[in-house]
Amino acid sequence: MKSKDNFSREEVKAANRRYFDLAAGVYEEVDGRRGEGLASYLDPRLKELAASGGGKSFLDLGCGTGFVAARAAAYFASPIGVDISSRIVGEARRLHPEIPFLVADGDRLPFPDGRFDAAASVALLHHLFDHEAAFREVFRVLKPGGVFYTDHDLEKRFHTVFRGPLLLYRFFRDEEKRYGKACPELTGRIYRATEVHRDGLDPRRLAGLLRAAGFREVEIACHWLGLSPVFDRIGRLFNRDGRCPRGLAPSFSLRAVK
Repeated sequence: MKSKDNFSREEVKAANRRYFDLAAGVYEEVDGRRGEGLASYLDPRLKELAASGGGKSFLDLGCGTGFVAARAAAYFASPIGVDISSRIVGEARRLHPEIPFLVADGDRLPFPDGRFDAAASVALLHHLFDHEAAFREVFRVLKPGGVFYTDHDLEKRFHTVFRGPLLLYRFFRDEEKRYGKACPELTGRIYRATEVHRDGLDPRRLAGLLRAAGFREVEIACHWLGLSPVFDRIGRLFNRDGRCPRGLAPSFSLRAVK
C-alpha cells in the first residue's frame, strides 16, 4: 500500500525516524509552539483525562521532546513517553530526567495489555501512515475504561475550504525551509514523507477506525485553540471553547473510551 505521494508504510516510518533524529537538537527552537500558550490549553484537558480515566499511568505517544508527558506529570503519578526517534527520546530525557522515555514503534508498543489509565497523542496522527495498527495497539495497552485523547492534527475539510489562506500561512511559516536550514541533511523527500497527511485528516474516518479497534464513546471536536495567540482569538469569536462546525476550524481532537 502507498500514500498518494507514493510513499510506503516503511518509507514513512524511516522518514519520521530520520527527520526527528536530525531535528532533535533544534526541534523546540525551530518549531517554537510548545510554551505557555499550549500548556494553558493542554493542562485542563490532561486534568480531565486523569479524572475520567484514572490518574495513575499515562502514555504519551510520539512524545517528541517530552512536552506533553511533562505537563501530564502534574495529574498522573507515572507518565511515560515513547517515540520512534532515538535522538529525540534522548533530548526528552535530557529536558525531563524525572520521566521515563522509551524508543518504540507505535505499531508495536513494549507494554503489557491493560498497562495504562490514559494515553494521548498531540500533533502525531498526520505523521502516521497506518492509523489502524496504532489504534489497535493503544486499545491493547489501555485498561478497561481507559481514555485515548488526540489533538492538533489538521482537519481535512478545513484544508479544502481554506486552501488559499492555508497555502499563504505555510508559505510564510515555511517549516520545510526552516528545518532544512537548521538541519542540512534533511531532504525535501524526508520532510514530505513525515507530512504524509499534509492535506489533513478526516476525523470521522478516524473515529470509525477507533470504533473498529474496540473503542466506544468516540467524540470529535473541531477547534482553533492551543496553536497560537492569533488562532486563540479567532476561535473565541465562535465561542469560549473555540469550537465550531467541521470545515471551519483547523484542528480537531478525538476522545475515545475503551
